[in-house]
Amino acid sequence: MRRVVVTGLGLLTPLGWGVEHNWKGILEGRSGIGPITNFDTEGYGCTIAGEIPSVDGRGGGAPGQPGVFDHEKVMSPKDRKRVDDFIVYAIATPAGSRRPRNSGNAPASWLAPASAAWVLSPTPPSS
Repeated sequence: MRRVVVTGLGLLTPLGWGVEHNWKGILEGRSGIGPITNFDTEGYGCTIAGEIPSVDGRGGGAPGQPGVFDHEKVMSPKDRKRVDDFIVYAIATPAGSRRPRNSGNAPASWLAPASAAWVLSPTPPSS
């Protein structure tokens, strides 16, 4: 039998960035679903989504609000211009997720080789 060590958790969801913000949102009964703020939804059949709350105001986030995602804590503005948001989210989840703090004593060498991130995104139906 293989043994696995969970060194900590990291979440980046429409409820916020970090386990504590997500857990609090779940206990409060919040869904994280709201009006789409990333683009103009006029002409679209759906105007709601589960967006990541960001310090730039997208997804209902605001500077200084607990649990909002700050892209600049993960990647420089110059590098951000080269990638889409889902790449920044994938990097942020294991790297900035507070995982070592969750475990209390996990050496960084444990995290790098075995870190994983799941990026869930809806795919349009094929025609």
